[in-house]
Formats: sequence, C-alpha cells, structure tokens
Amino acid sequence: MTLVTCLVAPDNQASVRLSLKMSCTGNLPKPRWRHTATVLRHKGQNFLFVFGGRNEAEDALGDAHFLCLDDQRWTEIPIEGTAPEPRFSSSACPYEGGVVICGGLGRGSVPLGDTVLLGPTTTGFCWERLQLQPPLVPRYSQCAHVIGNRLVLVGGVWLQDEGVPGVAVTDLTTGGSVELILDTD
Repeated sequence: MTLVTCLVAPDNQASVRLSLKMSCTGNLPKPRWRHTATVLRHKGQNFLFVFGGRNEAEDALGDAHFLCLDDQRWTEIPIEGTAPEPRFSSSACPYEGGVVICGGLGRGSVPLGDTVLLGPTTTGFCWERLQLQPPLVPRYSQCAHVIGNRLVLVGGVWLQDEGVPGVAVTDLTTGGSVELILDTD
C-alpha cells in the first residue's frame, strides 16, 4: 500500500510530496474506491476505519475494516448491531470515539439520506441509526464536518429538480436537522 500526502509550506510557495510504503499484514479487504476512511482510537491504538465503497464486481460495498496504524495490521474488532446499507460516495467523520457516516449512493446508485453512528463499546463498536427530524434530503459526494455535537454537510449531489445541496446541519444528540439552501444565481 502506498500513501501519498501533499504538504504545503506556510507561505504557499512550495509543496512537498511524501510517499510512504506500508507493508500491511492481516486479512486484507477487497480493493475498492469511493469508500470512507476515518482515523479513530480504540484501546489506546490508532486505527484507520474503512467502510463501504465499490469495486469492479460490486456496485456498493457494506463491509467495515480496521487498519491498526501503530503496527500496520488489518485487525478484527467486533461490531454489534445492524450494519448500514452498503454504500459508496458517502461521508464520514470521527465523533465521540467512533464515526458518523452520512448519505452516499446505495445499490443501484440510489442516493441515501440516512445518518449512522459507529459508537464505541467495551468490546468494540456498535452501529446505531439516527432518526432525524426532518429527514435529510438524500445526497452523495458531500463534505462533512463535526463541530461539537453537530454534523455539518456541505454541498454534494442530489436528485432534486433544481439547485444543488447547500448546507445541512444535524444535532447528533437530539436528531434535529435543518437544510439551508444556498442561492446559486
């Protein structure tokens, strides 16, 4: 596996390319693209949590994998609960020791509007589907940020007749949400 990162100097005049080759052990996940990859900590170790995506054989993957960044080993960590629908082009952010995943494209490239939490437990993690009121308009390829207890989605693509997705804000503790339309004219 090769990870490539571009670093920009503070004066924005120069950039540096860093190439890091990792030799990972353990049960490797299927090759994929348009997945999410989120850094989290579990039992004092750093992990890269990989979820979903697609590949040549499957239009939407719903599997979850943990790469221990401390020893470059794909590691099995128990996940309880019902896994979310397979998806690609979704967004994911670290949240309270786990991950919040939103939207994306499901099987048949159908846009999804759900929000799910992968929360930490004493033995691993647990899936929890959030019930949002009102529900978010299904979207994919959006940017996502967690600020405090709020999930902020910016842009993306939806199947509405007009416009583009603006900004959606969800309170992750109450499930309240609001969609803000941006004037693009």
